[in-house]
Amino acid sequence: MSNKQMPAGFVGKSFSTGCLYGLGMAVGFFVISGLVFLLIGPLGLETNIRMLVAVASGPILGTGILFLIALTLTRRINDRSGDADLP
Repeated sequence: MSNKQMPAGFVGKSFSTGCLYGLGMAVGFFVISGLVFLLIGPLGLETNIRMLVAVASGPILGTGILFLIALTLTRRINDRSGDADLP
């Protein structure tokens, strides 16, 4: 066992950063669900059907958007570092 102690500031900072990312994702999913609910309104569906579609599509579309953002950022980092063998 090691006698070295992990600084509490490191753990607290990591925990708060993770919480902020999670909160941001939840708000993003909620906003996307609301937009989907409003956009499918003119289709003439019943309100409960619109709500079910919006609740299901918010996290799915949000996860797809987050994946595209992560893919774009990863490619930019790879282009800057000059690693040609990475996808």
